Formats: sequence, C-alpha cells, structure tokens
Amino acid sequence: AELQEKRRKLEEQLSARERQLREYELSAQQEDLPGNVKSLPASLHGLVSSLPVLPAKQAAQRRALVIGCNYSSSYAPLQGCSNDAWNMQCLLRQSLQYSESQVRCLVDCSRSAPSPPKRRPTRENILAGLKWLTANVQPGDNIFFYFSGYGANQPVSSLDGLYEGYLVPSDFADDLPLDVKDELADT
Repeated sequence: AELQEKRRKLEEQLSARERQLREYELSAQQEDLPGNVKSLPASLHGLVSSLPVLPAKQAAQRRALVIGCNYSSSYAPLQGCSNDAWNMQCLLRQSLQYSESQVRCLVDCSRSAPSPPKRRPTRENILAGLKWLTANVQPGDNIFFYFSGYGANQPVSSLDGLYEGYLVPSDFADDLPLDVKDELADT
C-alpha cells in the first residue's frame, strides 16, 4: 500500500510537470513573449529563461545605452561590434525584460546598410545618449552602459604613469585634414 501511494504521488507530479511543459510550449510559440528563443540571436540561446514580469515601478527605474562601432567607413574597420551591440540589446529586451523605451542602441553596420543618422554612434549621439542615460537618476536606479568598439589611452600630463581612457566614436576622423585621411587610408 505504501508503494502504491508513492507511485500515485509520482504520477501526479509527472502529470503536473507535463501540463507545465505543454503550457510553456504553447506560450513560447507566441512571438511577443519575453524570453522567446525564436526571437534571439543564436549566440544567446541558453541564456534565456522565463522570468516573472517585473512590477511597473521597478521596471521603470532602469535604462540602458548600448553602442556598437564597426567604423565601416574608416581606414581600420572592425567586424562584429554591431553584432555584439545587437546581441546585448536582445539580452536586455528579451531576457531581462527592458522595454523599448528603456534601451537606446547606437550602431554603425555597414556602408551598404547604414543606420539612420540619429542611431549612429557619433560623438554627438553618444553624448546625447549619455545625457539621456543619466537624466534624473535617483539612488537605487539601474543604469547600464555597453560599448563595443575602439578605445584609446592618453597620458595625464601632470602625473607620471597615469592614463585617461577614451571611447572612439564612429566619426572620430571627420575633422581630420584630407591629407591625413588619405595618408591613413594608404597604410
């Protein structure tokens, strides 16, 4: 009798798990669900989980600025930085349930498929994005900054051995004289 009771309980648990699995499979078929693996890049599969929806107050207290610079029109373009930024944006939006209004993404993709001017990672747009990211921030708010691209170090003139780090925007060479640009392109 004791074994039959254990068997009955196990069958009930199995049946409950199978119901949960069927419900999950049905909900995963809907495109607008957070955590839907079909809507994520392959590199993020496995990082997605069904998370409970955040309370509106908590969800409203976070922002993210995501930047990917491939420098597609420069003499030394990178490959993959825009993909990194898109993957990070998908992780934030799908897995961590950031809303569209909580995430700003600045990317330069390629010469053949340029981003709209307001979405390119230029100096002006990055500074505007940082102002948006930090506007009205209160203690306890969550802000997230992600940059994929070139960086630079410059020595601090008055102190030995110390450097300041800089992010390099996609329009870093726009104000260089033409002869310098031509010389860099030839190297």
